Amino acid sequence: MQRITIAIPWYTPESYAAVLSLLPLSERQNAPAYDRFVAQIETTEQGIKSSGNVPCRIPIDVAELKAWHDRNHLNVCGTSLSQFIQVKLANRAEERRESRH
Repeated sequence: MQRITIAIPWYTPESYAAVLSLLPLSERQNAPAYDRFVAQIETTEQGIKSSGNVPCRIPIDVAELKAWHDRNHLNVCGTSLSQFIQVKLANRAEERRESRH
């Protein structure tokens, strides 16, 4: 079975608060507190590992996130955040391939 790398957004308490402030009200009003978010992510990572796949934490830089959204003419929302971390994961994989050659 081929292991799949799964991107996981990773925030500092400050970046978490900043990203929440960028989200539409409908998405941020039920967002968990940072500590609970971390606990949920750690549980998710364990589930990914136990399924034989590999979680990959993608640190979120708020300025980079905002610039990416602006360049792509997107509003920050849950869907676009998922797209952003997938792009970051793909870029990381490409950098690793290039460094091996």
